Amino acid sequence: MELVPVDLNTNLELCIQFRRDTHILSYGTDETFDRDQCIDWFNQQKQSNANGFLHVICDGAIVGQLEFKSALDDAEKGLLGYINLIYLIPEYRGKGYGIKLQNYIFTQFKEDKCTSAYLRYLPDNRSAGIFYLKNGWSKSGEPNTRGQLMVHYLNSSDIG
Repeated sequence: MELVPVDLNTNLELCIQFRRDTHILSYGTDETFDRDQCIDWFNQQKQSNANGFLHVICDGAIVGQLEFKSALDDAEKGLLGYINLIYLIPEYRGKGYGIKLQNYIFTQFKEDKCTSAYLRYLPDNRSAGIFYLKNGWSKSGEPNTRGQLMVHYLNSSDIG
């Protein structure tokens, strides 16, 4: 497994495909998927957060995408990391790659002195919820229209 910066000039359509699939997993349909908003998001990530916008390569093919931000300063929580996306194509799910990607992100967060990681997922994406709860995430508050906020407190035992 290799992680490389996303090249939007070459792989924009693949990035959109991954985001559309995630949308379907979360909402059950792509009717509300906004391609233009997605492209704007990608361009913003590429400009301001290139180190947290990566493709996952296995056997010479792009099989996933990571989107995360590190060292966000919160007055109450200190430095934290936020995961926007851990995506793998179906053939690579359930085979241990997700935990490896999570550990990679946690390593980046810890190198940036983050003490916790956050993400949101929509409860209809049951496989995501099971993955997060199984791998040390805790629910924070009640779900809302943006999904269920999850937190993972980072310590030395997170990276195995």
